[in-house]
Amino acid sequence: MSTPTRNSPRPPRADGKDRFTRDQRRALLGASVGNTIEFYDFTVYGVLAVYIGQHFFPEAEPSVQLLSSFAVFGLAFLARPIGSIILGPLADRIGRKPVLIMALSGIALASFGIGILPTYETIGILAPIALVALRFLQGLSAGGEYGSGSTFMAEYSPRGRRGLGVVWIVVSTTAGVLLGTLTVTGLTLVMGTAGMADWGWRIPFILALPLGLIGWYIRQKIDESPEFQMMEATEQKTKSPLTESLKMWQNMLIIFGIGAMHATAYYSVFTYMPTYIGVVNGHGQEIALVSNIVTGLVSIGVIIAAAVWSDRVGRKTVLLVGAGTYVLIAWPAYAIVPMLNAWGAIGVHILLGASVAVFMGASAVIMTELFPAKIRASGMSLGYNIPAAVFGGGAPFVATFLIAQTGITSSAAWYVMAIAVLALVSATVLNPKKHLYDDSELAEEYEKVIAEEQSDGSLQHVVVDADGDRVSADGAAGAAGVPGTEAGAGSPVDVPPRLEAEVEQALEDVDVSRRRALD
Repeated sequence: MSTPTRNSPRPPRADGKDRFTRDQRRALLGASVGNTIEFYDFTVYGVLAVYIGQHFFPEAEPSVQLLSSFAVFGLAFLARPIGSIILGPLADRIGRKPVLIMALSGIALASFGIGILPTYETIGILAPIALVALRFLQGLSAGGEYGSGSTFMAEYSPRGRRGLGVVWIVVSTTAGVLLGTLTVTGLTLVMGTAGMADWGWRIPFILALPLGLIGWYIRQKIDESPEFQMMEATEQKTKSPLTESLKMWQNMLIIFGIGAMHATAYYSVFTYMPTYIGVVNGHGQEIALVSNIVTGLVSIGVIIAAAVWSDRVGRKTVLLVGAGTYVLIAWPAYAIVPMLNAWGAIGVHILLGASVAVFMGASAVIMTELFPAKIRASGMSLGYNIPAAVFGGGAPFVATFLIAQTGITSSAAWYVMAIAVLALVSATVLNPKKHLYDDSELAEEYEKVIAEEQSDGSLQHVVVDADGDRVSADGAAGAAGVPGTEAGAGSPVDVPPRLEAEVEQALEDVDVSRRRALD
């Protein structure tokens, strides 16, 4: 049985004002930075798809080059379910933190490999084969990142503010998109389109290695998630988390619908829409990149606001508003872009991004709440990555294919609209009381274990204090509720060696705890 730590879970405050502690903010930042770097790697491939098609599929027509490049982009999504099957259960068995480190390492190395990969002109057919292999490795790693990262953030957030806590997985994803887009934009301004097409496209991929090392260092410094520590303390880990998650078939069906919209709409807006504006409608690569940057910045604000809203009114309402709005505006938005100038096209891009952001403000957290802690990483990883692979990764390819087959540019919207309808159905059948978990039962079991290990109650509040924020150091009398004794004053107690570090930290904080209790 593991020793409780300073970051062990705590019950919600009685006044309902859950807040993020310093340790929680540090953990969320660490997970966010790593995720930003991972999605930077993913983004640069999508933004540079035109150049990659020219170098690895040079004998094809331009439209076929673009299709081939996006097909390889989608291949990484097909690898995601495999990654989720491997890494999701691993996160439920050995911890969220080591899996997050493994995922980051894999995707950074794969991106660096693409940056130094010889082209078709140099090694022939081996070039696209190697490209496919590296993209597969990226997808394999990403299959463990999003589910484990979302789980990690959910378990580090106060229960009353999990929407705001988990939304940083989406914000950091969007930040990665912006970082990748800004990098490509800056290089394009310095080197020009010809220079980027020649060899400049390699630079963003090569930068993935030093960025990955930064993310690796940050993730090494953060602690394991509180709920996982609780599961170890209460011996509630399961040997077959993947099998148990599959038995929850209703929750799996709900997450499939929500995850399909989450992935498809996001990649349509931030990966395909720049191509739609820049290539299909002829506004140029520079305008497309600027549009992606502005849309990303606006979307971050909308995502955070939607997450806070979901903590107040519930996830279901926010999901219905986001998906419903997208269904209504997607086709008119795609149809009007060919009639607009560059600034008008950017405005439409922003509108689509904002509607998707509303949905994602609730979708990220609700996918973690559909499963209990002991199978959360497995259920969320598999439940999200299957629809992400089937629907999300192929969104740019399907949109390009529809336009090529129909000759109707607005047909690119049909596919995502159908997925949004599926998400509406999933959100409608969702029953929060029946389908969602808040880990309260696990917390209760954990408190019983603490009480059992300190039968006299003397050290019970070393882990969880009355204020619900960090720890305090109650003595034997105070903790036991002896009349006339002030809690926290207590009397001398024997401290077990394994808890000495916790007690020392608690004593440092006791004055702060007392002041807060009197406020």
